[in-house]
Amino acid sequence: MYKFPFEKKNISKNKIAIITKANIKITYLELLRKVNCVSELISFRSVCLIKTSNSLEGLLIYLACLQKKAVAILLDNNTKENSFHEIIDRFKPNYIFSNLENFKNSNYKKYNNEFLRNFFILKQSKKFYINKSIALLISTSGSTGSVKFAKISYKNLRSNTINIINYLKISKSDRTITNLPFFYSYGLSIINTHIFSGASLILTDKALIDKSSINLVKENNITNFNGVPFTYDIIFKFKLEKYYLSKLNFISQAGGKIKLASFNKIISILKSKTKFYIMYGQTEASPRMSYYLVKNKNFINGIIGKPIKGGKFFLLDKENKKISKPNTTGKLFYKGPNVFLGYASNYLEMKINESSSRLLNTGDMAKFNYDKQFILVSRDSRYIKIEDKRINLDDIEHKLQQNGIEVLCTARDHLFIWYTEKEIEKNKVYQIIKENFLITKRVINLKYINEFPKNSAGKFLYKNLLVK
Repeated sequence: MYKFPFEKKNISKNKIAIITKANIKITYLELLRKVNCVSELISFRSVCLIKTSNSLEGLLIYLACLQKKAVAILLDNNTKENSFHEIIDRFKPNYIFSNLENFKNSNYKKYNNEFLRNFFILKQSKKFYINKSIALLISTSGSTGSVKFAKISYKNLRSNTINIINYLKISKSDRTITNLPFFYSYGLSIINTHIFSGASLILTDKALIDKSSINLVKENNITNFNGVPFTYDIIFKFKLEKYYLSKLNFISQAGGKIKLASFNKIISILKSKTKFYIMYGQTEASPRMSYYLVKNKNFINGIIGKPIKGGKFFLLDKENKKISKPNTTGKLFYKGPNVFLGYASNYLEMKINESSSRLLNTGDMAKFNYDKQFILVSRDSRYIKIEDKRINLDDIEHKLQQNGIEVLCTARDHLFIWYTEKEIEKNKVYQIIKENFLITKRVINLKYINEFPKNSAGKFLYKNLLVK
């Protein structure tokens, strides 16, 4: 029996599934054989922590976990060592895969075989109850600096994968490159949809500007390309569009609002048969919620289109009443079979299946036009997207406060750190934020203020922190 994302009809000794960064081609039959070998090491309903970039080893373990009904925890390969060990302590995984050659933990023994090099097995395996619906844990929209994961079910994965395949019309003749990491929900959805369809993946962790990536797509034609706004900024900055954006069936974009300049450049190079999709999603929606097929050259800032099949958007006003009038801004909620099962910050919370029938609060403000197309207006919560990472501003404040630095944080297109102590150690602030949240100095602005604005109840008035 073949389990998701494998389909029996796609298993062939001739059909290419994976092209590695060394340009080695692996057929679906070979891929399944490798996955089955790895799955023999993994116990049913165990927990496997996967800390990796887009490596073949990491992919094999992820697919093996799905075959064995084990729960995979997907972790950013750049996760700092202290956070990595905290996650191990909290979730007590039976298995760990890490690209780190120097990983050491006295509770684990290293295991190598023909497919795996840095695979670690818990010496004294401990069994604890895991809700049967949970398939994997993944950090929220690529978030870092917070030990909290979204619980994604098998139903979530399958329903969203099928929906994406149907509207993008992905088939076994398709091929793409994995320029987005698969610990990021958007990147993972690309892997799931292509394997489920019997399509091909160029699996690489190299940057798009790397000569090896360019050579791979020159030798192995891709039929679609997927990226976040920053991806397209890089492509156009280094004039790489002829390698990645020509002769495609479709181009897709998600992960935040695309810039007008990038939108116009994509439109200008589109071939007559190439479709351009702007999509919207969050990890909590496994991840896709809506899509918009660009049919003309008009730029609509923030447009996210209509919900996927089986999903619904709702707008609520300040009194939590449903908005039915077009072009009226409200809080955006989503409901569908792809809504996650809640969060987990330790192994005990993996017992719980929070109802997926609830509304998902996206944290965004939105409106819809007369064509029922939804348009994002702004963020409603303290979560922001910056440098393609979803970060909670409260987490940054808390981390700095733990280090004796009192600040308030706001954000627009940059992260603004407000402080009242004139002798603040600026380099320390930059270092703490980079180490814990992977945000670089170039998007951080430190702002001195005489005192933090507060209301009569002593609550901070963030809206009064105005950037001149």
